[in-house]
Amino acid sequence: MNKIIYSLIFSTIIFSNSNAKSNFWSDWDNWSKESSKLMDKFVDNLKKTRKNIDEVFDKLKEDYFESDISNVNIFETKSGNEWGIEFKLPGFKKEDIKIKIDEDGFLHVNAETEIDEKTKRKNDKNKNYIYESKNFSARKFSQTIKLPENIEYMDQKNIKVNYDEKTGILEIKFPKKKEKTKQNKEIELELK
Repeated sequence: MNKIIYSLIFSTIIFSNSNAKSNFWSDWDNWSKESSKLMDKFVDNLKKTRKNIDEVFDKLKEDYFESDISNVNIFETKSGNEWGIEFKLPGFKKEDIKIKIDEDGFLHVNAETEIDEKTKRKNDKNKNYIYESKNFSARKFSQTIKLPENIEYMDQKNIKVNYDEKTGILEIKFPKKKEKTKQNKEIELELK
């Protein structure tokens, strides 16, 4: 009962005093507008951040993933004795490339190079350069491929690896496993 009486008294005071009433709603409107502006700014900044992150990941995807997939050709020699794979790695030197095959039959090809070039210009005796620009870039290639079961990939001496720095083509050839002659699984026995 006391709660009802207090609420009636409070509402009477608030609504009987029009000045207090108008100040309350005016303050409420101002707070509401400011909150809305701040929230809009926050959402805009969040959208810009998301857009920037998407651009970074799109660039990474373009540079490191999509370009590598198209750099592989798989072939079988015309004789049928060898299975091979070609990687297009232009701009890399032999010492930049690492190749390994793990025990599960995965071929790993990695290449990484760094280019550090000073901008070339004519030396002017009347100028003392405070800053000279340098071009620095790094390139990376990484590809892993599961090798088929019908090739010999654990015998290093029979695997042929060739890299032509002019064309940028890395070629790896594996000998195929010799097919075992199948014996009849069924035999007929005569009764005696």
